[in-house]
Amino acid sequence: MPWFKVNFIGAGPSAKSLRHLAEYFGDAALAAKAESLIEAEMAAVKEELARVRPRLEGKSVLMYVGGSRAHHYQDLFKELGMRVVSAGYEFAHRDDYEGRRVMPSIKVDADSRNIEELHVEKDEARYSPRRSDAQIAELKSKGLPMNDYEGMMSEMAEGSLVIDDISHYETEKLIELVKPTSCAPASKRSTWCRSTASRSSSCTTTISAALRRLPRRGHSTERSTGW
Repeated sequence: MPWFKVNFIGAGPSAKSLRHLAEYFGDAALAAKAESLIEAEMAAVKEELARVRPRLEGKSVLMYVGGSRAHHYQDLFKELGMRVVSAGYEFAHRDDYEGRRVMPSIKVDADSRNIEELHVEKDEARYSPRRSDAQIAELKSKGLPMNDYEGMMSEMAEGSLVIDDISHYETEKLIELVKPTSCAPASKRSTWCRSTASRSSSCTTTISAALRRLPRRGHSTERSTGW
């Protein structure tokens, strides 16, 4: 079954995903609506970025979240001018980090057996693909990432750290080593970062707390203690 990844975290990735969807369906009216929406929303986004980005430019962030978020949130932080110095997952495989190109070399072991393998076959009588194999090939030739994923590491900066299934103790030691400005953990780990931050002047705050401290449009800057 044809597929491609989309990312609606961050303005740039959202716009890119909307364009990819419109291109896949090959609908000129849909493409026009997507462009109209992007144009309207990006105006407000640029205004907000002009307010927020100068306060975050050059600051560093350490990420450890599940799903694809450790990858996709990096685009958002880059839009804010922040540097992702470390990122990783709790439950991930090599292809999540390195992309699908490594799948032929992945060995099935006891750990991967914890996840049930699903084999999907098309129903010849009911399955009706929206795009033929030739059309899929044409979409790929135009740059649409059909049936492919390059992995989280492909977009990480040289020298950044990739972590996997990190423990509480390792998280604290990593913060001491990397000294990020902010931590972006999964919800159940937010307490870890906050408790560690209280003992380390380097990890000063979590992202959500930091953004709450920035004054909103129309609000007095006196309400913000700043960074």
